[in-house]
Amino acid sequence: MSISCVCAVEDKDQPERELFVWAVFFNRMSLAKFFWERCPDQIGSALVANLILKSLATEANSPGKRYLAEELHRHAQLVIRPESVLLSPPV
Repeated sequence: MSISCVCAVEDKDQPERELFVWAVFFNRMSLAKFFWERCPDQIGSALVANLILKSLATEANSPGKRYLAEELHRHAQLVIRPESVLLSPPV
């Protein structure tokens, strides 16, 4: 069994992680926080979100998409800071 097959089987058991990644890709940070709070691996999920947001910010770095790139970069930084929305413990 390849690694991709193992990941696919495991992902079906954790829909909150899939929905978290979807929310990050679509820059829906309040929804991402909602699903992140339900993820079993919150630190790993926050690091993945940071990587995704940085990558999206790089791709959106054209003159017409400057605002989007800045917002994505800001969200990427917020995800990994200790006082951040995602890494702070749920209340």
